Amino acid sequence: MTTNRRELVVQRVQRRLVRESFPRLQMALLVALTGGFGLLASFTLLRLGLDSMALRYPLALAFAYLFFLFLI
Repeated sequence: MTTNRRELVVQRVQRRLVRESFPRLQMALLVALTGGFGLLASFTLLRLGLDSMALRYPLALAFAYLFFLFLI
């Protein structure tokens, strides 16, 4: 009986989220902005003279991750 009630509550919350907040659109935007920021960070580091991909990519990934946390 408790499982049935829990399922009803979960379904109600799910319908409300989909109806009012567009979670898939929000997640797509979050991923796109994070990826774009990572590319921009890599490009900026390259322009600043950091030619080593072994250093530039982890740094760009770290910057993108920090930006992702900022967005959340």
